[in-house]
Amino acid sequence: MPATTATPAPVSKKEASPTKRPTPQQKTVSQPPRELELTQRISNLERKLQDRTIQSKSFATSLQHETAWDAETQASRTASEERFRLVLDGVKDFAVYMLDPQGRILSCNAGAVRLQGYSATEVMGLHYSLFYSAEAQTLGLPLRQLQAASANGRFEGECEHVRKDGSTFWANVVITPLLDDTGKLYGYSKVARDITALRQAQEAVRALNQTLEQRVADRTRELQIVNEDLEAFTYSVSHDLRAPLRHMAGFAKMLSEDYGSALDQDGQHCLQRIQEGSRHMGILVDDLLNLARIGRHELHKQVASLGMLVSEVITDLTQDIGTRQVEWIVGELPCAEMDPALMKVVFQNLLSNALKYSRPRAHTIIAVGHGQSEGHSVIFIRDNGVGFDMKYADKLFGVFQRLHRSEDFDGTGVGLAIVQRILQKHGGRIWARAEVDKGATFCFTLNGINHSDFSNPSNLTETIV
Repeated sequence: MPATTATPAPVSKKEASPTKRPTPQQKTVSQPPRELELTQRISNLERKLQDRTIQSKSFATSLQHETAWDAETQASRTASEERFRLVLDGVKDFAVYMLDPQGRILSCNAGAVRLQGYSATEVMGLHYSLFYSAEAQTLGLPLRQLQAASANGRFEGECEHVRKDGSTFWANVVITPLLDDTGKLYGYSKVARDITALRQAQEAVRALNQTLEQRVADRTRELQIVNEDLEAFTYSVSHDLRAPLRHMAGFAKMLSEDYGSALDQDGQHCLQRIQEGSRHMGILVDDLLNLARIGRHELHKQVASLGMLVSEVITDLTQDIGTRQVEWIVGELPCAEMDPALMKVVFQNLLSNALKYSRPRAHTIIAVGHGQSEGHSVIFIRDNGVGFDMKYADKLFGVFQRLHRSEDFDGTGVGLAIVQRILQKHGGRIWARAEVDKGATFCFTLNGINHSDFSNPSNLTETIV
Protein backbone atom coordinates (compact mmCIF):
# COMPACT_ATOMS: atom_id res chain seq x y z
CA MET A 1 0.00 0.00 0.00
CA PRO A 2 1.43 3.11 -0.94
CA ALA A 3 2.64 5.32 1.84
CA THR A 4 0.45 8.17 2.51
CA THR A 5 1.80 11.57 3.02
CA ALA A 6 0.38 13.37 6.01
CA THR A 7 -1.10 16.61 5.11
CA PRO A 8 -0.31 19.22 7.66
CA ALA A 9 -3.19 20.58 9.46
CA PRO A 10 -4.24 24.04 8.41
CA VAL A 11 -2.96 26.78 10.61
CA SER A 12 -5.45 29.22 11.84
CA LYS A 13 -4.94 32.88 11.12
CA LYS A 14 -4.80 33.64 14.79
CA GLU A 15 -2.10 31.12 15.37
CA ALA A 16 -0.11 32.34 12.39
CA SER A 17 0.25 35.87 13.70
CA PRO A 18 3.60 36.79 15.26
CA THR A 19 4.14 36.20 18.89
CA LYS A 20 3.46 39.29 21.15
CA ARG A 21 6.38 40.76 23.22
CA PRO A 22 5.83 40.58 26.90
CA THR A 23 5.22 43.75 28.96
CA PRO A 24 7.93 45.05 31.27
CA GLN A 25 6.12 43.55 34.18
CA GLN A 26 5.87 40.29 32.37
CA LYS A 27 9.47 40.59 31.33
CA THR A 28 10.57 41.37 34.88
CA VAL A 29 8.86 38.34 36.11
CA SER A 30 10.48 36.31 33.50
CA GLN A 31 13.91 38.02 33.74
CA PRO A 32 16.76 36.30 35.49
CA PRO A 33 18.09 37.75 38.82
CA ARG A 34 21.04 39.70 37.36
CA GLU A 35 18.87 41.57 34.92
CA LEU A 36 16.43 42.35 37.74
CA GLU A 37 19.25 43.95 39.82
CA LEU A 38 20.31 46.13 36.91
CA THR A 39 16.78 47.28 36.40
CA GLN A 40 16.47 48.31 40.05
CA ARG A 41 19.73 50.25 39.88
CA ILE A 42 18.55 52.14 36.83
CA SER A 43 15.31 53.00 38.62
CA ASN A 44 17.20 54.28 41.69
CA LEU A 45 19.46 56.40 39.53
CA GLU A 46 16.44 57.92 37.82
CA ARG A 47 14.90 58.85 41.18
CA LYS A 48 18.20 60.38 42.42
CA LEU A 49 18.48 62.31 39.20
CA GLN A 50 15.01 63.71 39.73
CA ASP A 51 15.88 64.65 43.37
CA ARG A 52 19.11 66.32 42.27
CA THR A 53 17.24 68.22 39.59
CA ILE A 54 14.79 69.55 42.21
CA GLN A 55 17.70 70.45 44.55
CA SER A 56 19.53 72.20 41.73
CA LYS A 57 16.49 74.29 40.94
CA SER A 58 16.11 75.22 44.67
CA PHE A 59 19.83 76.04 44.93
CA ALA A 60 19.63 78.16 41.80
CA THR A 61 16.69 80.08 43.26
CA SER A 62 18.52 80.54 46.57
CA LEU A 63 21.66 81.60 44.76
CA GLN A 64 19.69 84.18 42.84
CA HIS A 65 18.27 85.54 46.11
CA GLU A 66 21.70 85.63 47.75
CA THR A 67 23.20 87.32 44.71
CA ALA A 68 20.47 89.94 44.82
CA TRP A 69 21.01 90.41 48.60
CA ASP A 70 24.79 90.71 48.15
CA ALA A 71 24.26 93.30 45.45
CA GLU A 72 21.88 95.23 47.72
CA THR A 73 24.29 94.95 50.66
CA GLN A 74 27.18 96.08 48.51
CA ALA A 75 25.16 99.03 47.27
CA SER A 76 24.19 99.93 50.84
CA ARG A 77 27.80 99.60 51.97
CA THR A 78 28.98 101.75 49.11
CA ALA A 79 26.38 104.40 49.95
CA SER A 80 27.36 104.28 53.63
CA GLU A 81 31.04 104.66 52.77
CA GLU A 82 30.19 107.57 50.51
CA ARG A 83 28.19 109.26 53.28
CA PHE A 84 31.07 108.68 55.72
CA ARG A 85 33.52 110.18 53.23
CA LEU A 86 31.28 113.20 52.75
CA VAL A 87 31.03 113.65 56.51
CA LEU A 88 34.81 113.48 56.91
CA ASP A 89 35.33 115.87 54.02
CA GLY A 90 32.88 118.24 55.66
CA VAL A 91 35.03 118.39 58.79
CA LYS A 92 37.26 121.29 57.78
CA ASP A 93 39.05 121.90 61.09
CA PHE A 94 40.20 118.31 61.65
CA ALA A 95 42.67 116.29 59.60
CA VAL A 96 41.55 112.64 59.52
CA TYR A 97 43.87 109.90 58.22
CA MET A 98 43.42 106.16 57.90
CA LEU A 99 46.74 104.30 58.32
CA ASP A 100 47.80 100.71 57.78
CA PRO A 101 49.44 98.78 60.65
CA GLN A 102 52.87 100.16 59.67
CA GLY A 103 51.65 103.77 59.70
CA ARG A 104 51.37 104.28 55.95
CA ILE A 105 48.57 106.56 54.79
CA LEU A 106 45.61 104.82 53.14
CA SER A 107 43.19 107.78 52.91
CA CYS A 108 42.59 111.28 54.24
CA ASN A 109 39.80 113.84 54.29
CA ALA A 110 39.58 117.35 52.85
CA GLY A 111 40.48 118.82 56.25
CA ALA A 112 43.84 117.03 56.08
CA VAL A 113 44.51 118.50 52.66
CA ARG A 114 43.70 121.98 53.92
CA LEU A 115 45.69 121.61 57.14
CA GLN A 116 48.86 119.97 55.80
CA GLY A 117 48.92 121.32 52.26
CA TYR A 118 49.38 117.91 50.59
CA SER A 119 46.83 116.49 48.19
CA ALA A 120 45.43 113.01 48.85
CA THR A 121 47.36 111.47 45.96
CA GLU A 122 50.65 112.99 47.18
CA VAL A 123 50.53 111.32 50.59
CA MET A 124 48.89 108.03 49.61
CA GLY A 125 51.17 105.15 50.66
CA LEU A 126 53.66 107.40 52.46
CA HIS A 127 54.42 107.06 56.16
CA TYR A 128 52.56 109.56 58.33
CA SER A 129 55.87 110.67 59.90
CA LEU A 130 56.03 112.90 56.82
CA PHE A 131 54.16 115.50 58.88
CA TYR A 132 56.76 115.56 61.68
CA SER A 133 59.94 117.54 61.88
CA ALA A 134 63.29 115.91 61.18
CA GLU A 135 64.17 116.11 64.86
CA ALA A 136 60.94 114.37 65.86
CA GLN A 137 61.55 111.65 63.29
CA THR A 138 65.08 111.16 64.58
CA LEU A 139 63.75 110.78 68.11
CA GLY A 140 61.23 108.21 66.86
CA LEU A 141 58.19 110.21 67.98
CA PRO A 142 55.77 108.88 65.29
CA LEU A 143 56.62 105.27 66.09
CA ARG A 144 56.28 105.85 69.85
CA GLN A 145 52.83 107.34 69.29
CA LEU A 146 51.67 104.26 67.38
CA GLN A 147 53.12 101.98 70.07
CA ALA A 148 51.38 103.98 72.80
CA ALA A 149 48.06 103.78 70.91
CA SER A 150 48.39 99.99 70.53
CA ALA A 151 49.37 99.51 74.18
CA ASN A 152 46.76 101.81 75.74
CA GLY A 153 43.95 101.66 73.20
CA ARG A 154 44.36 105.36 72.41
CA PHE A 155 47.04 108.04 72.21
CA GLU A 156 46.48 111.77 72.61
CA GLY A 157 49.12 114.46 72.77
CA GLU A 158 50.39 117.74 71.42
CA CYS A 159 53.29 118.01 69.03
CA GLU A 160 54.63 120.22 66.28
CA HIS A 161 53.62 119.39 62.67
CA VAL A 162 55.21 120.49 59.40
CA ARG A 163 53.20 121.56 56.34
CA LYS A 164 54.14 120.97 52.73
CA ASP A 165 55.47 124.55 52.44
CA GLY A 166 57.73 124.01 55.46
CA SER A 167 55.70 126.10 57.92
CA THR A 168 54.99 124.56 61.31
CA PHE A 169 52.00 124.51 63.63
CA TRP A 170 51.06 122.89 66.92
CA ALA A 171 48.59 120.03 66.61
CA ASN A 172 46.50 118.03 69.02
CA VAL A 173 46.87 114.42 67.83
CA VAL A 174 44.58 111.48 68.63
CA ILE A 175 45.56 108.02 67.33
CA THR A 176 43.23 105.03 67.76
CA PRO A 177 44.09 101.43 66.80
CA LEU A 178 41.60 99.60 64.54
CA LEU A 179 40.99 95.91 65.32
CA ASP A 180 38.98 93.25 63.45
CA ASP A 181 36.55 90.78 65.05
CA THR A 182 39.42 88.54 66.13
CA GLY A 183 41.29 91.40 67.79
CA LYS A 184 43.92 91.62 65.08
CA LEU A 185 45.27 95.07 64.26
CA TYR A 186 44.48 96.17 60.73
CA GLY A 187 45.29 99.88 60.94
CA TYR A 188 45.00 103.17 62.81
CA SER A 189 42.91 106.31 62.63
CA LYS A 190 44.74 109.59 63.20
CA VAL A 191 42.93 112.85 63.91
CA ALA A 192 44.87 116.12 64.12
CA ARG A 193 43.66 119.62 64.98
CA ASP A 194 45.52 122.91 64.71
CA ILE A 195 45.85 124.37 68.23
CA THR A 196 48.42 127.05 67.45
CA ALA A 197 45.98 129.86 68.28
CA LEU A 198 44.99 128.10 71.50
CA ARG A 199 48.61 127.72 72.61
CA GLN A 200 49.28 131.35 71.77
CA ALA A 201 46.27 132.34 73.88
CA GLN A 202 47.55 130.14 76.71
CA GLU A 203 50.95 131.76 76.48
CA ALA A 204 49.32 135.19 76.55
CA VAL A 205 47.31 134.21 79.64
CA ARG A 206 50.43 132.82 81.28
CA ALA A 207 52.35 136.02 80.56
CA LEU A 208 49.41 138.06 81.83
CA ASN A 209 49.28 136.00 85.01
CA GLN A 210 52.97 136.57 85.56
CA THR A 211 52.43 140.29 85.05
CA LEU A 212 49.47 140.27 87.43
CA GLU A 213 51.45 138.33 90.00
CA GLN A 214 54.20 140.90 89.75
CA ARG A 215 51.66 143.69 90.12
CA VAL A 216 50.14 141.98 93.13
CA ALA A 217 53.57 141.65 94.68
CA ASP A 218 54.28 145.32 94.00
CA ARG A 219 50.89 146.33 95.38
CA THR A 220 51.47 144.17 98.45
CA ARG A 221 54.75 145.92 99.13
CA GLU A 222 53.02 149.28 98.67
CA LEU A 223 50.26 148.26 101.07
CA GLN A 224 52.84 147.11 103.58
CA ILE A 225 54.46 150.55 103.37
CA VAL A 226 51.05 152.22 103.75
CA ASN A 227 50.25 150.03 106.74
CA GLU A 228 53.55 150.94 108.31
CA ASP A 229 52.75 154.62 107.73
CA LEU A 230 49.29 154.07 109.21
CA GLU A 231 50.82 152.40 112.23
CA ALA A 232 53.10 155.38 112.67
CA PHE A 233 50.12 157.74 112.29
CA THR A 234 48.11 155.75 114.82
CA TYR A 235 50.96 155.90 117.29
CA SER A 236 51.33 159.64 116.71
CA VAL A 237 47.61 160.25 117.18
CA SER A 238 47.37 158.09 120.27
CA HIS A 239 50.33 159.73 121.95
CA ASP A 240 51.34 163.07 120.38
CA LEU A 241 47.80 164.33 119.70
CA ARG A 242 46.13 163.03 122.83
CA ALA A 243 48.61 164.80 125.12
CA PRO A 244 47.79 168.35 123.85
CA LEU A 245 44.09 167.55 124.05
CA ARG A 246 44.42 166.41 127.63
CA HIS A 247 46.39 169.56 128.47
CA MET A 248 43.80 171.77 126.79
CA ALA A 249 40.94 170.08 128.59
CA GLY A 250 42.80 170.16 131.89
CA PHE A 251 43.70 173.84 131.74
CA ALA A 252 40.17 174.73 130.62
CA LYS A 253 38.80 172.89 133.62
CA MET A 254 41.28 174.65 135.97
CA LEU A 255 40.39 178.00 134.44
CA SER A 256 36.69 177.32 134.93
CA GLU A 257 37.14 176.25 138.53
CA ASP A 258 39.60 178.97 139.65
CA TYR A 259 38.57 181.93 137.55
CA GLY A 260 35.11 181.09 136.29
CA SER A 261 33.43 183.53 138.65
CA ALA A 262 35.66 186.36 137.39
CA LEU A 263 34.59 185.84 133.79
CA ASP A 264 31.57 187.53 132.32
CA GLN A 265 28.92 185.64 130.44
CA ASP A 266 30.77 185.78 127.12
CA GLY A 267 33.98 184.54 128.75
CA GLN A 268 32.20 181.65 130.36
CA HIS A 269 30.57 180.76 127.03
CA CYS A 270 33.95 180.73 125.29
CA LEU A 271 35.41 178.58 128.06
CA GLN A 272 32.51 176.17 127.71
CA ARG A 273 33.07 175.96 123.96
CA ILE A 274 36.74 175.13 124.57
CA GLN A 275 35.80 172.30 126.90
CA GLU A 276 33.18 170.91 124.51
CA GLY A 277 35.58 171.20 121.57
CA SER A 278 38.35 169.33 123.39
CA ARG A 279 35.91 166.63 124.46
CA HIS A 280 34.56 166.30 120.92
CA MET A 281 38.08 166.21 119.54
CA GLY A 282 38.98 163.42 121.95
CA ILE A 283 35.95 161.39 120.83
CA LEU A 284 36.81 162.01 117.19
CA VAL A 285 40.38 160.84 117.74
CA ASP A 286 39.09 157.70 119.44
CA ASP A 287 36.72 157.00 116.53
CA LEU A 288 39.46 157.49 113.95
CA LEU A 289 41.73 155.16 115.87
CA ASN A 290 38.96 152.56 116.03
CA LEU A 291 38.35 152.90 112.29
CA ALA A 292 42.06 152.45 111.60
CA ARG A 293 42.29 149.45 113.92
CA ILE A 294 39.35 147.71 112.25
CA GLY A 295 41.10 147.79 108.87
CA ARG A 296 44.10 145.98 110.36
CA HIS A 297 42.16 143.81 112.79
CA GLU A 298 42.26 140.09 112.05
CA LEU A 299 38.98 138.30 112.53
CA HIS A 300 38.88 135.83 115.39
CA LYS A 301 35.75 133.96 114.45
CA GLN A 302 33.77 131.73 116.72
CA VAL A 303 30.15 130.69 116.97
CA ALA A 304 28.33 133.10 119.27
CA SER A 305 24.78 134.25 119.94
CA LEU A 306 23.71 137.56 118.40
CA GLY A 307 20.97 137.75 121.01
CA MET A 308 23.50 137.66 123.84
CA LEU A 309 25.48 140.51 122.26
CA VAL A 310 22.32 142.61 121.93
CA SER A 311 21.42 141.96 125.57
CA GLU A 312 24.88 143.07 126.75
CA VAL A 313 24.74 146.28 124.71
CA ILE A 314 21.21 147.12 125.94
CA THR A 315 22.35 146.61 129.51
CA ASP A 316 25.22 149.07 128.99
CA LEU A 317 22.98 151.66 127.28
CA THR A 318 20.21 151.44 129.90
CA GLN A 319 22.56 152.92 132.51
CA ASP A 320 22.69 156.19 130.55
CA ILE A 321 19.00 156.45 129.66
CA GLY A 322 18.00 158.23 132.84
CA THR A 323 14.28 158.98 133.08
CA ARG A 324 13.49 158.32 129.42
CA GLN A 325 10.75 155.84 128.64
CA VAL A 326 12.36 153.31 126.33
CA GLU A 327 10.71 150.07 125.21
CA TRP A 328 13.10 147.41 123.91
CA ILE A 329 11.54 144.73 121.72
CA VAL A 330 14.05 142.01 120.94
CA GLY A 331 13.02 139.02 118.86
CA GLU A 332 14.71 135.66 118.56
CA LEU A 333 18.17 136.08 117.07
CA PRO A 334 20.34 133.24 115.74
CA CYS A 335 23.88 132.18 116.46
CA ALA A 336 26.53 132.99 113.90
CA GLU A 337 30.20 132.40 113.18
CA MET A 338 31.73 135.83 113.76
CA ASP A 339 34.19 137.92 115.71
CA PRO A 340 32.12 138.65 118.85
CA ALA A 341 34.14 141.72 119.85
CA LEU A 342 33.65 143.43 116.48
CA MET A 343 29.99 142.47 116.22
CA LYS A 344 29.41 144.01 119.66
CA VAL A 345 30.79 147.26 118.23
CA VAL A 346 28.20 146.99 115.41
CA PHE A 347 25.30 146.70 117.85
CA GLN A 348 26.75 149.43 120.10
CA ASN A 349 26.77 151.90 117.21
CA LEU A 350 23.39 150.96 115.75
CA LEU A 351 21.51 150.77 119.07
CA SER A 352 23.08 153.95 120.44
CA ASN A 353 22.10 155.73 117.20
CA ALA A 354 18.53 154.44 117.52
CA LEU A 355 18.45 155.67 121.10
CA LYS A 356 19.96 159.03 120.18
CA TYR A 357 17.73 159.85 117.19
CA SER A 358 14.56 158.82 119.06
CA ARG A 359 15.35 161.21 121.92
CA PRO A 360 12.54 163.66 120.92
CA ARG A 361 9.93 160.94 121.43
CA ALA A 362 8.10 160.76 124.74
CA HIS A 363 7.95 156.99 124.38
CA THR A 364 10.86 155.44 122.52
CA ILE A 365 10.42 152.07 120.83
CA ILE A 366 13.46 150.18 119.54
CA ALA A 367 12.97 146.76 117.95
CA VAL A 368 15.61 144.18 117.03
CA GLY A 369 14.74 141.12 114.97
CA HIS A 370 15.50 139.09 111.88
CA GLY A 371 13.90 138.73 108.45
CA GLN A 372 14.49 137.59 104.87
CA SER A 373 15.71 139.54 101.85
CA GLU A 374 16.33 137.84 98.49
CA GLY A 375 16.84 134.50 100.22
CA HIS A 376 19.34 135.88 102.77
CA SER A 377 18.86 136.19 106.52
CA VAL A 378 18.74 139.81 107.64
CA ILE A 379 19.15 141.37 111.08
CA PHE A 380 17.28 144.66 111.51
CA ILE A 381 17.13 147.44 114.10
CA ARG A 382 14.11 149.74 113.94
CA ASP A 383 13.30 152.91 115.90
CA ASN A 384 10.51 155.45 115.98
CA GLY A 385 12.89 158.41 115.89
CA VAL A 386 13.23 161.40 113.59
CA GLY A 387 14.27 159.34 110.57
CA PHE A 388 15.93 160.96 107.54
CA ASP A 389 15.37 161.78 103.88
CA MET A 390 16.17 158.74 101.70
CA LYS A 391 17.73 160.90 98.98
CA TYR A 392 20.70 161.32 101.31
CA ALA A 393 20.94 157.63 102.17
CA ASP A 394 24.13 157.16 100.11
CA LYS A 395 25.97 159.48 102.53
CA LEU A 396 25.11 157.49 105.64
CA PHE A 397 28.14 155.23 105.72
CA GLY A 398 30.81 157.73 104.67
CA VAL A 399 33.38 159.06 107.15
CA PHE A 400 32.38 162.42 108.68
CA GLN A 401 29.03 162.29 106.86
CA ARG A 402 26.08 163.49 108.97
CA LEU A 403 22.43 164.00 108.02
CA HIS A 404 21.50 166.02 111.13
CA ARG A 405 22.90 169.15 112.71
CA SER A 406 25.43 168.69 115.51
CA GLU A 407 23.39 171.16 117.58
CA ASP A 408 20.47 168.74 117.50
CA PHE A 409 22.33 165.45 117.77
CA ASP A 410 25.97 165.05 118.79
CA GLY A 411 28.34 162.68 117.02
CA THR A 412 31.42 162.50 114.82
CA GLY A 413 30.02 160.87 111.65
CA VAL A 414 32.36 157.89 111.97
CA GLY A 415 30.20 155.29 113.74
CA LEU A 416 28.28 154.00 110.70
CA ALA A 417 31.50 153.88 108.66
CA ILE A 418 32.93 151.61 111.36
CA VAL A 419 29.81 149.42 111.21
CA GLN A 420 30.09 149.05 107.45
CA ARG A 421 33.78 148.10 107.61
CA ILE A 422 33.11 145.43 110.22
CA LEU A 423 30.23 143.88 108.27
CA GLN A 424 32.25 143.90 105.05
CA LYS A 425 35.03 142.02 106.82
CA HIS A 426 32.39 139.42 107.76
CA GLY A 427 31.20 139.17 104.14
CA GLY A 428 27.97 141.08 104.80
CA ARG A 429 26.44 144.41 103.84
CA ILE A 430 24.27 147.09 105.44
CA TRP A 431 21.54 149.41 104.18
CA ALA A 432 18.81 151.59 105.65
CA ARG A 433 15.20 152.63 105.06
CA ALA A 434 13.60 155.67 106.63
CA GLU A 435 11.08 158.48 106.38
CA VAL A 436 11.42 161.92 107.88
CA ASP A 437 9.84 161.99 111.35
CA LYS A 438 8.71 158.35 110.99
CA GLY A 439 11.75 156.48 112.23
CA ALA A 440 14.47 154.44 110.54
CA THR A 441 15.33 150.77 110.00
CA PHE A 442 18.90 149.57 109.55
CA CYS A 443 19.34 146.09 108.04
CA PHE A 444 22.46 144.01 107.59
CA THR A 445 23.42 140.56 106.39
CA LEU A 446 26.10 138.39 107.89
CA ASN A 447 27.80 135.29 106.55
CA GLY A 448 27.90 132.35 108.90
CA ILE A 449 24.38 132.72 110.31
CA ASN A 450 22.97 129.41 111.55
CA HIS A 451 19.61 129.20 109.75
CA SER A 452 18.49 126.26 111.86
CA ASP A 453 17.96 128.72 114.70
CA PHE A 454 14.95 130.05 112.79
CA SER A 455 12.90 126.90 113.25
CA ASN A 456 10.72 128.69 115.81
CA PRO A 457 10.75 132.32 114.69
CA SER A 458 9.40 135.06 116.90
CA ASN A 459 6.83 137.66 115.94
CA LEU A 460 9.71 139.90 114.85
CA THR A 461 10.25 137.90 111.67
CA GLU A 462 9.41 139.60 108.41
CA THR A 463 10.36 139.96 104.77
CA ILE A 464 12.81 142.82 104.27
CA VAL A 465 12.57 144.57 100.90
